Amino acid sequence: MDGGGGGSGLGKLNLGFGLGMGLQDKVLQGGLPCFPGGLMPNSNDGSGGAMGGVVKQKWYRCRYCGKRFAHSGEFTYHLRIHTGEKPYQCKVCLRYFRGRSTMICHLKTHSGALMYRCTVCGLYFSTLKLVSSHMELHKDHLPPDFNIEQTFMYNDHSKEPLSNLDVP
Repeated sequence: MDGGGGGSGLGKLNLGFGLGMGLQDKVLQGGLPCFPGGLMPNSNDGSGGAMGGVVKQKWYRCRYCGKRFAHSGEFTYHLRIHTGEKPYQCKVCLRYFRGRSTMICHLKTHSGALMYRCTVCGLYFSTLKLVSSHMELHKDHLPPDFNIEQTFMYNDHSKEPLSNLDVP
């Protein structure tokens, strides 16, 4: 992959992973006034105020059980225990998993370390870099909406909206 606009054509492939900040992260870091997906305001954060250069630490608190988390990823995984959400699906056996890392460990039981598959010719690859380079061979045969995530041997439903999460 070259960083500029030249030559390789890989720039045409969507290599994005959607690993940016989600709304839950923005709520805590940007102070948005809403509390989605189980997030509760933390009234006892022990910060002691902002005087003297003390930075107020934000916590993620589960509205179901009150458990607190410093990291959004741990918080999101924990919420899925309560909601039953399992957004990662193995494309081989169709089982669903709560976390991406758990699903990837499971996937290795099917294909060893071959976690990527060419959507054109069906070859398997062990790294994203290898499958991305291979996809260059097929760049003239890929649909315009091709996304490199289609080569992953699992489905990621984590960015899809949940239905009826906040049922009273």
